[in-house]
Amino acid sequence: MFNGNGFNFEHISSIEPVIQNKNKSYNSVILSNNFSEKMFKLKTKIDKFYKEYKTLWSETNNALLSLGTTKRIEDNFPEAIPYLPLSESLLPIANLENIRKKISS
Repeated sequence: MFNGNGFNFEHISSIEPVIQNKNKSYNSVILSNNFSEKMFKLKTKIDKFYKEYKTLWSETNNALLSLGTTKRIEDNFPEAIPYLPLSESLLPIANLENIRKKISS
């Protein structure tokens, strides 16, 4: 957990082990100005890319749902075809069995 210099007790995952106290619980790390500037810039970039990814995912999902059929997707958004789970009828498959089981119980 980082605190200070632009961070407000924020959790950041690490590949390397983080310094622990005697009780083996993780401590907050108070950062130096120089190191925190570098970390803050990286975190800002990561947050920006993640937001862009989520927006793109949402827009793509909405576009596919609005097109509705595989034929319309083939005509209007052919780049998506290799990533769709298709049945023999070429329509996207919805797994409704689990939903039906939950409704009937």
